[in-house]
Amino acid sequence: MKWFKPLATHEHDEIQRTSKELEIAASRLIEAFNQGNIVTLSAKTCELIDNFDCEISRSWWLTLCLLMRKRWKDVLYSLWVGEMEAPIILEQHGKSFPYLISGNTRLCVCRVLGIQIRAWWIKI
Repeated sequence: MKWFKPLATHEHDEIQRTSKELEIAASRLIEAFNQGNIVTLSAKTCELIDNFDCEISRSWWLTLCLLMRKRWKDVLYSLWVGEMEAPIILEQHGKSFPYLISGNTRLCVCRVLGIQIRAWWIKI
């Protein structure tokens, strides 16, 4: 799977939601987004991510079906062509756990299927 930097225009709503939820200025998140980079996520890192909802203890097929209801067309197409926008993960200074801004479905589908996950990692 080839992962690429997500487009800020695609992630605008998620950045705004995160800004309000975490009480961080949206301009600060956008600046951090522009300075981010692609990183490979370990299984341990995936387990620590805050705001990541993926129950893989169920059968992988059921998990996949439940997830695909959300954005199944986009995710299936990305899997088919082998390219996907990277999920966005925020590392906050002084916080113990990274925070998933965007990409829960992408992250979980790839985790369930055993695809090595890369994310757009931003720091504040």
